[in-house]
Amino acid sequence: MKDGGSSSWSCFYNPCVRRAVAVLPFSFHPPRKLSTICRNSLEVRERAPHVRWRVGQVVKHKVHGYRGVIIGWDLTAKASKEFIEQIHKGNKEFADKPNYAILIDVRDRLIPQLGYVVQDNIELHGGRIIQNLLNTYMERYDENDQKYVPKPWLKRIYPDD
Repeated sequence: MKDGGSSSWSCFYNPCVRRAVAVLPFSFHPPRKLSTICRNSLEVRERAPHVRWRVGQVVKHKVHGYRGVIIGWDLTAKASKEFIEQIHKGNKEFADKPNYAILIDVRDRLIPQLGYVVQDNIELHGGRIIQNLLNTYMERYDENDQKYVPKPWLKRIYPDD
């Protein structure tokens, strides 16, 4: 692979994610940052019973083992068809399940990265993460609840989280 990643990491080298990560540090309006991630919209999300995880929770990828904090979710995948095809590799049912935008801990990936992961591939982990963009999305870490507290603009999008 020309980006230096293996095929199992290909979703993190997708041009859509690369553009999102490149834009995030330079945008001054936080809600616009989230909207650049593979077409995530800034519409208020009404929580459905089958959405298992919440914004601010620290999770671990079941296959790749990296940790991260959830910064958003979609009831079904909202990324481009090409992106979904690349990350789900033929598992079309993954596109019909909740997908989560995750800031990946830099201790698990040397370059700050953002993931877009189907619900089936993550599990609750807890603890703090290290990520350059964490303060853009989160106010603080709540030791009692073992999760990050979203910034007000993000809480408006995910009021039930």
